[in-house]
Amino acid sequence: MNASFRWATFVAFVSIVVLSSTPATTIAQQRATQPLAAAQRGVGPAQPMGDKLAVIDINFIFKNHDRFKQMAKDWKADVQRAEAEMKAQNSGITNGVEELKRWEPGSAEFKNLEESIAQKRADLQVKMQLKKKELMLREAKMYLEVYNEIREQVAYFARQNGITLVLRFSSGQVNSEDPRQIQTALLKPVVFQDRIDITQPILNRLNPPRNATRPRSQQNPPGRSTAKPRTR
Repeated sequence: MNASFRWATFVAFVSIVVLSSTPATTIAQQRATQPLAAAQRGVGPAQPMGDKLAVIDINFIFKNHDRFKQMAKDWKADVQRAEAEMKAQNSGITNGVEELKRWEPGSAEFKNLEESIAQKRADLQVKMQLKKKELMLREAKMYLEVYNEIREQVAYFARQNGITLVLRFSSGQVNSEDPRQIQTALLKPVVFQDRIDITQPILNRLNPPRNATRPRSQQNPPGRSTAKPRTR
């Protein structure tokens, strides 16, 4: 046997002895660190081993969002003013109908008043439809504006805390006498969560401090939360 063959045989024998004497946990640890080491040698950062999850109660935030509550209050006041205005105009039409009874059908006065009432009714109907459309669109935009604001704060909070997925859930109790609430509860994507609710930290960032006024540019300063999202 030549020297090269004897050396190769010796190396193989030593490798077998070392591997057989290495604890299983050590081998498992080495295998677990291989992807991380490979990622560190590459051009990109190492990928996390698991996803951090969190949940948020959007309905709760809408109900307790100070600015949204004021916007909703102003919108409701405009709805009530519009309803009062329409009611007053409809009352004028009702008075015209009562006035119509005083005239003989077929008379010039009857025809003129009848045409006037019909025109007022048509105008009021169109006005009501346009006003309803305007208020509905305003309400939808109001919700969308605040929802986008919530999403921005959630995204910032998630990035700061290494959260990769935020699911929507409801923390409210289900009314067992309401079929719609029961059906909604059965379709909830989150069945159980424990200490991964970030609703309050997000709400704190959305609402300014009580009895304090700050410039808009200084509201919601960056900062890390103490919330501990769970690793999946």
